[in-house]
Amino acid sequence: MTSGHSSYPLVEFELTRILEEAPGLDAAAPRILQTLCEGLGWQVGELWLLDADANLLRRTAAWHSPDVDVSAMEAITRGVAATPASGLPGRMFRTGNIEYIPNVSSDPAFTRKEAAARAGLCCALIFPLTDGRATTGGIILLRREPLEPDGRLRTVLTTAGRRIGEFAREHQAIGRSGAYFRNVVENLPDVVALIGLDGTIHYENVAIVQVLGYDRREQIGRNLYDFVHAEDVPSVLASIRAALEQPGITWSNRLRLRHKDGSWKVLEATGRMMVDTTGTHVALISAREAGGRKKARPAASAQAEGTGRAITEREVRVLELAAQGL
Repeated sequence: MTSGHSSYPLVEFELTRILEEAPGLDAAAPRILQTLCEGLGWQVGELWLLDADANLLRRTAAWHSPDVDVSAMEAITRGVAATPASGLPGRMFRTGNIEYIPNVSSDPAFTRKEAAARAGLCCALIFPLTDGRATTGGIILLRREPLEPDGRLRTVLTTAGRRIGEFAREHQAIGRSGAYFRNVVENLPDVVALIGLDGTIHYENVAIVQVLGYDRREQIGRNLYDFVHAEDVPSVLASIRAALEQPGITWSNRLRLRHKDGSWKVLEATGRMMVDTTGTHVALISAREAGGRKKARPAASAQAEGTGRAITEREVRVLELAAQGL
């Protein structure tokens, strides 16, 4: 590509394509820098992102034209972090705008002036990456000859900075580590569980303690239907059958689950089928309390009216089946 206003639409189109196709910023960054440099007439591009926890800027990607020797700059830059208050990035963070240096050799804001001179680079520009809330980094462009950014170029770079910043934010969230998401799931207030097709409980998060009073060690490996009220079992089974027949659907159930103290809690549950890492179908279920506990008479103490004798759980089930004509 060549520099000039006529190339700007091509640059914008190519950036759109890259951001739509790339799985994350790591994969997209070299292509983004190459597109900006070749399309806008710059020889070197660098992506610097803010590490908010350490309050440091780190260079995470770079690209340069094959005819530019950047070895001296690489020796200085590789593995080095900078504070957002120093150098050319610091100037950008203070203003929130595009910053341009027409002659890096005489500007104190550019700390790698000698290495840039050895590479034959004259001027530098940095534009901010923003995610809609804050500046999260910047892209530095360097070239051999001065090129004062006009209004059209500033518009192109401002738009690119916003789109790249939003892309980075979205994919940083999506691409967090498995440990991060396990921590998130473990601390959810709703019960999250993985249930096998036979009802075996494969996993529950710690919310089970607050909602139903059980320690996970008392639940995992047992059968879900040992805890579901008998009247609610058919609807749960029907939901699972429907999910197997129509992959991807989400079902909802209102059901009663036995609390550790013998009472019943009414929960609102949603679920869908998924395939785990072993290739096994499991139900991913999320549940929260729908209301207060519905007290049920424990089988051992429920009294048959007029007899004073306890009705066993088996007798209750027989009566339920009889009521259905079975």
